[in-house]
Amino acid sequence: MQVGGRLVWMLFRARLDVRTMGVVALASFPATLLGMLLLPHRAVWLGAAVAVFGLGNGVMTIVRGTAVPELIGPANYGAINGALAFPMMIARTFAPVAAAAIWFHAGNPGWMLGALLGCALLGGFGFALAVTGRPGPVRSACP
Repeated sequence: MQVGGRLVWMLFRARLDVRTMGVVALASFPATLLGMLLLPHRAVWLGAAVAVFGLGNGVMTIVRGTAVPELIGPANYGAINGALAFPMMIARTFAPVAAAAIWFHAGNPGWMLGALLGCALLGGFGFALAVTGRPGPVRSACP
């Protein structure tokens, strides 16, 4: 499905900028979690949730690589992308333990999915706030 997401990127890239594609990709994550929380746990619905997640993740990998030069500029690309990747690496490190702890203490996977939903909404909202109202590349404050 990630490849499918990249194909979607190729189809819409000429008409949509990285901001819009990022917001759409990030919206797929809460949509996936809502689907897992609210829809019946049948193979068709779980498969649809996985497909939406995969499509969004495929687009998001491209957004991560193109957002910095398009929104900030190419100067210091590596340093800026590294600084942006650091919080994601920390989250990926501790997320499995945190998810297991929430599930264990709540006794119900719904609480864990709800916590993930909150994180996905917060991340998507943060990205949308960061990219709205910026007409083009912003000058980097880095030398």
